[in-house]
Amino acid sequence: MKKYIVILTILSVSLFQSCGEAAEGMEKLKGERKTIVTELSTLQTRLDELDEEIAELDTTTIEEVKKVSAITVNEEVFEHYFEIQGSVKADKNVIVVPEVGGLISEISVHEGDQILKGSIIARINSDVVSSNMKELEEQRDLAKYMYDKQQSLYDKGVGTELALKTS
Repeated sequence: MKKYIVILTILSVSLFQSCGEAAEGMEKLKGERKTIVTELSTLQTRLDELDEEIAELDTTTIEEVKKVSAITVNEEVFEHYFEIQGSVKADKNVIVVPEVGGLISEISVHEGDQILKGSIIARINSDVVSSNMKELEEQRDLAKYMYDKQQSLYDKGVGTELALKTS
Protein backbone atom coordinates (compact mmCIF):
# COMPACT_ATOMS: atom_id res chain seq x y z
CA MET A 1 0.00 0.00 0.00
CA LYS A 2 2.87 2.32 0.78
CA LYS A 3 4.04 1.58 -2.70
CA TYR A 4 0.81 2.93 -4.16
CA ILE A 5 0.93 6.08 -2.06
CA VAL A 6 4.49 6.80 -3.20
CA ILE A 7 3.54 6.27 -6.87
CA LEU A 8 0.48 8.56 -6.52
CA THR A 9 2.59 11.24 -4.83
CA ILE A 10 5.20 11.12 -7.58
CA LEU A 11 2.52 11.35 -10.24
CA SER A 12 0.81 14.28 -8.49
CA VAL A 13 4.07 16.21 -8.13
CA SER A 14 5.01 15.63 -11.77
CA LEU A 15 1.51 16.72 -12.90
CA PHE A 16 1.69 19.98 -10.90
CA GLN A 17 5.17 20.66 -12.18
CA SER A 18 4.15 20.18 -15.84
CA CYS A 19 1.15 22.52 -15.36
CA GLY A 20 3.47 25.17 -13.97
CA GLU A 21 5.77 24.87 -17.01
CA ALA A 22 2.79 25.24 -19.38
CA ALA A 23 1.67 28.39 -17.56
CA GLU A 24 5.19 29.82 -17.73
CA GLY A 25 5.36 29.03 -21.49
CA MET A 26 2.03 30.72 -22.13
CA GLU A 27 3.06 33.86 -20.22
CA LYS A 28 6.27 33.97 -22.23
CA LEU A 29 4.34 33.73 -25.56
CA LYS A 30 1.88 36.44 -24.48
CA GLY A 31 4.76 38.74 -23.60
CA GLU A 32 6.46 38.10 -26.97
CA ARG A 33 3.17 38.83 -28.79
CA LYS A 34 2.71 42.12 -26.91
CA THR A 35 6.26 43.17 -27.87
CA ILE A 36 5.63 42.38 -31.56
CA VAL A 37 2.31 44.30 -31.58
CA THR A 38 4.07 47.34 -30.09
CA GLU A 39 6.86 47.12 -32.68
CA LEU A 40 4.29 46.72 -35.49
CA SER A 41 2.43 49.83 -34.31
CA THR A 42 5.70 51.79 -34.20
CA LEU A 43 6.68 50.56 -37.69
CA GLN A 44 3.23 51.46 -39.13
CA THR A 45 3.50 54.98 -37.71
CA ARG A 46 6.99 55.37 -39.25
CA LEU A 47 5.72 54.01 -42.59
CA ASP A 48 2.91 56.60 -42.67
CA GLU A 49 5.42 59.39 -41.92
CA LEU A 50 7.67 58.19 -44.78
CA ASP A 51 4.72 58.13 -47.19
CA GLU A 52 3.84 61.73 -46.30
CA GLU A 53 7.44 62.89 -46.80
CA ILE A 54 7.67 61.11 -50.17
CA ALA A 55 4.38 62.69 -51.30
CA GLU A 56 5.68 66.16 -50.41
CA LEU A 57 8.98 65.69 -52.27
CA ASP A 58 7.68 63.74 -55.33
CA THR A 59 7.01 66.04 -58.31
CA THR A 60 5.92 63.31 -60.71
CA THR A 61 2.54 62.68 -59.12
CA ILE A 62 -0.53 64.34 -60.63
CA GLU A 63 -2.94 66.23 -58.43
CA GLU A 64 -6.19 64.42 -57.86
CA VAL A 65 -9.11 65.71 -59.89
CA LYS A 66 -12.25 66.77 -58.10
CA LYS A 67 -14.66 63.87 -58.04
CA VAL A 68 -17.75 66.03 -57.56
CA SER A 69 -18.84 68.99 -59.64
CA ALA A 70 -21.87 71.24 -59.63
CA ILE A 71 -23.80 72.93 -62.44
CA THR A 72 -26.73 75.35 -62.59
CA VAL A 73 -29.97 73.55 -63.31
CA ASN A 74 -31.88 74.75 -66.39
CA GLU A 75 -35.18 73.48 -67.72
CA GLU A 76 -34.65 71.86 -71.10
CA VAL A 77 -35.70 68.84 -73.14
CA PHE A 78 -33.77 65.70 -72.28
CA GLU A 79 -33.05 63.54 -75.30
CA HIS A 80 -31.15 60.34 -74.84
CA TYR A 81 -30.68 57.80 -77.60
CA PHE A 82 -28.71 54.64 -77.97
CA GLU A 83 -28.17 52.27 -80.86
CA ILE A 84 -28.56 48.54 -80.64
CA GLN A 85 -28.51 45.70 -83.11
CA GLY A 86 -30.91 42.83 -83.18
CA SER A 87 -33.87 41.31 -84.89
CA VAL A 88 -37.53 41.98 -84.25
CA LYS A 89 -40.24 39.37 -84.63
CA ALA A 90 -43.80 40.61 -85.17
CA ASP A 91 -46.79 38.99 -83.51
CA LYS A 92 -48.59 38.97 -86.83
CA ASN A 93 -47.40 39.46 -90.42
CA VAL A 94 -49.89 41.11 -92.75
CA ILE A 95 -49.93 41.29 -96.53
CA VAL A 96 -51.42 44.54 -97.82
CA VAL A 97 -53.17 44.35 -101.22
CA PRO A 98 -54.87 47.34 -102.89
CA GLU A 99 -58.39 47.03 -104.26
CA VAL A 100 -57.36 48.73 -107.53
CA GLY A 101 -54.05 49.09 -109.33
CA GLY A 102 -52.22 52.34 -109.87
CA LEU A 103 -49.34 54.52 -108.78
CA ILE A 104 -49.03 55.43 -105.08
CA SER A 105 -49.23 59.20 -104.67
CA GLU A 106 -49.07 59.45 -100.85
CA ILE A 107 -48.09 57.19 -97.94
CA SER A 108 -49.89 58.16 -94.71
CA VAL A 109 -47.94 56.01 -92.21
CA HIS A 110 -44.32 55.52 -91.25
CA GLU A 111 -42.36 52.41 -90.40
CA GLY A 112 -43.20 51.23 -86.89
CA ASP A 113 -46.60 53.00 -86.69
CA GLN A 114 -49.51 51.00 -85.35
CA ILE A 115 -52.53 50.84 -87.64
CA LEU A 116 -56.02 49.44 -87.31
CA LYS A 117 -58.12 47.50 -89.78
CA GLY A 118 -59.64 49.89 -92.31
CA SER A 119 -57.07 52.65 -91.79
CA ILE A 120 -55.89 54.49 -94.90
CA ILE A 121 -52.18 53.82 -95.23
CA ALA A 122 -51.64 55.04 -98.82
CA ARG A 123 -53.42 56.92 -101.61
CA ILE A 124 -53.32 55.77 -105.21
CA ASN A 125 -53.19 58.27 -108.09
CA SER A 126 -56.85 58.60 -109.15
CA ASP A 127 -56.07 59.60 -112.76
CA VAL A 128 -55.57 55.97 -113.74
CA VAL A 129 -58.75 54.89 -111.95
CA SER A 130 -60.74 57.78 -113.47
CA SER A 131 -59.63 56.95 -117.01
CA ASN A 132 -60.52 53.28 -116.46
CA MET A 133 -63.97 54.30 -115.18
CA LYS A 134 -64.53 56.58 -118.19
CA GLU A 135 -63.54 53.80 -120.60
CA LEU A 136 -65.92 51.35 -118.87
CA GLU A 137 -68.79 53.87 -119.04
CA GLU A 138 -68.20 54.32 -122.77
CA GLN A 139 -68.24 50.54 -123.31
CA ARG A 140 -71.48 50.30 -121.30
CA ASP A 141 -73.08 53.08 -123.34
CA LEU A 142 -72.06 51.37 -126.63
CA ALA A 143 -73.44 48.01 -125.44
CA LYS A 144 -76.75 49.68 -124.42
CA TYR A 145 -76.97 51.44 -127.81
CA MET A 146 -76.34 48.14 -129.66
CA TYR A 147 -78.97 46.36 -127.54
CA ASP A 148 -81.55 49.10 -128.15
CA LYS A 149 -80.89 48.88 -131.94
CA GLN A 150 -81.26 45.11 -131.98
CA GLN A 151 -84.42 45.35 -129.84
CA SER A 152 -85.86 47.89 -132.30
CA LEU A 153 -85.06 45.66 -135.27
CA TYR A 154 -86.49 42.59 -133.48
CA ASP A 155 -89.69 44.48 -132.63
CA LYS A 156 -90.09 45.44 -136.36
CA GLY A 157 -89.54 41.81 -137.29
CA VAL A 158 -86.31 42.50 -139.17
CA GLY A 159 -83.85 41.23 -136.55
CA THR A 160 -83.47 37.74 -135.17
CA GLU A 161 -83.79 36.60 -131.59
CA LEU A 162 -80.15 35.35 -131.70
CA ALA A 163 -78.86 38.80 -132.72
CA LEU A 164 -80.87 40.35 -129.87
CA LYS A 165 -79.44 37.98 -127.29
CA THR A 166 -75.82 38.38 -128.48
CA SER A 167 -76.08 42.15 -128.37
